[in-house]
Amino acid sequence: MNTALVSSPPSSPSWLRLLWRISPPLVVSAAAMGLLALVCLGGLAVDPRMLLGEPIWIKPLKFCISGALYALGLAALIHPLRGRWVGRIIGWGVSLILVAETVLIAMQAVRGVRSHFNISTAFDAAVFSSMGTMIAALSVLTLVAAIAILRQPATDRLWKQATLWALAMALAGGAVGPLMTAPTPEQRASFADARPETVGAHAVGVPDGGPGLPFLGWSTVGGDLRVPHFWGLHGLQVLPLLALGLMRLQSLTNRQRRRLLRLGGLAYAGIFGLLLQQALRAQPLFAPDVLTFALLTGLVLFTGLAGLRVLRSDAPPSPAR
Repeated sequence: MNTALVSSPPSSPSWLRLLWRISPPLVVSAAAMGLLALVCLGGLAVDPRMLLGEPIWIKPLKFCISGALYALGLAALIHPLRGRWVGRIIGWGVSLILVAETVLIAMQAVRGVRSHFNISTAFDAAVFSSMGTMIAALSVLTLVAAIAILRQPATDRLWKQATLWALAMALAGGAVGPLMTAPTPEQRASFADARPETVGAHAVGVPDGGPGLPFLGWSTVGGDLRVPHFWGLHGLQVLPLLALGLMRLQSLTNRQRRRLLRLGGLAYAGIFGLLLQQALRAQPLFAPDVLTFALLTGLVLFTGLAGLRVLRSDAPPSPAR
């Protein structure tokens, strides 16, 4: 069995050089989205147009940043697939999808129209449909990466565990997308009267475009499915960083690191579930009801107590005096 393909954390004096060796397409796509982000910043500076209550260039800027982080994070995680055909397919496929998605969103910003949920014309409907198809393909490629890495032998069990948790959470975050594209009750009621201009929404219980958090735009008066979507997708970066942090704690045993990472993954998934139920019940992120607050309190207490138990039960014996 090829021991060069084991699951282990990438390490190099230059992390960018190492990511380039793993997947040049993912690094190039991240750079392309970085350049497009600069264009979006320029648009914010010179273009005063607004759409749904926010500057029209905010949305493509957010997608550029998120897409670049996704590309670089995935490049680090598919290190075990370096040099294999499946790794090349994942790298090229994800790169093309991310760049195409951000370009389409920027194009719609130039036109002054919504990129998502917009079916007001045949062209806009085709753009929205193509983006949905590409994101579905992105989820398939992420799932393929998880399965391929799962089948690889691991010299570092902690890193492999972090990789699988990260990919699983990215898939969970992507699965929120179809919930956004479903017609709202108000949209379904209007279908019989006129041709709809939009299908689907980010917000729950309130119209899109209402009061929201600065830059992020998440609704402050209703639920918002972008919150769990964001949390799930960026598990791709957070959970590997947690693993790297645990590796630096020399006082921990390998068993403690693995159990703490597993606990961190469960807590991250638990918060994802909390955010999803909160959004579906039309609650603003920072206005939880009693049920949401009780569930969060229980999750925090469980995580804290379980973490203390790991640290105490697996602690190495004290040296004899």
